[in-house]
Amino acid sequence: MADTRMSDFGNVPVPIATSFLHQYANWNRLKTVCLTFDQDWAPDFMLTEILDLLDRYNAKATFLATGPSEALSGRASAAGHEIALHPNLAAGSTQGRDLYGIITGLKKAFPQAVGTRFHLLGHSYRDLMALSQHGFKYDVSSLRFNCPYLLPVWHADINMTLLSYCWEDGFAVEGTFPGTLETISLDFPGLKIFNFHPLNVYLNCESAGQKSAFQSAIPDMTRCTAEEATAFRKQGNGSGRVLRELLQVLEQRQVKCVTLGDLVSAFTNENRDLNY
Repeated sequence: MADTRMSDFGNVPVPIATSFLHQYANWNRLKTVCLTFDQDWAPDFMLTEILDLLDRYNAKATFLATGPSEALSGRASAAGHEIALHPNLAAGSTQGRDLYGIITGLKKAFPQAVGTRFHLLGHSYRDLMALSQHGFKYDVSSLRFNCPYLLPVWHADINMTLLSYCWEDGFAVEGTFPGTLETISLDFPGLKIFNFHPLNVYLNCESAGQKSAFQSAIPDMTRCTAEEATAFRKQGNGSGRVLRELLQVLEQRQVKCVTLGDLVSAFTNENRDLNY
């Protein structure tokens, strides 16, 4: 039987190996984070800028792909980043008519993908059941903004690990986002999975109005050029600044950035003999 640790909630046992809690769930101090990026149809020049930044800090990340991208299938994969899928089940989705068609299409571009986050988090448990039949190992379509004590949950019925992430720039931009690193709670125990959107990072978005102005002027982002997008970039506080400052802090504190796939593998390997 794997070792377990007592949580802080009135000596309620946490049925997860102590080694995982310490190294990946930051139970005693911040050691590991996961950086994720929802492609959301961003053009390759936006993705390339993020890849340059990750290279600078030797940080690994997981990209959730919405469609074919040379930057993702080529450079990102070669650099050791993970490519997962970002299916859009909304009416009128350009990815396909149903989940099967969407997953089949995305898998052609990214055949190694084993994880998902649904666009706008829109999905049902039946969708997860279908993903399991296609060999997917995890889903991260649950946002618990700045909540502590987040942990993976293994679902034996679908043979998948379900994850919650604790922060994203999209939610922050739509709310009252000051565009600073202080919006991220780094030191509470639990999984630290952060999500950014390449468009928000590239424009350094701080408000929904700034993003809407870009989308109104350039309704088809897939055809956007760097010259067109640059006109909408801003200085000061915003999503891009938060990402850069976060990477600086993680480097200073010697915190490791791992992919979601690596996190799930560690969870599965270290808790294989636990009964839920």
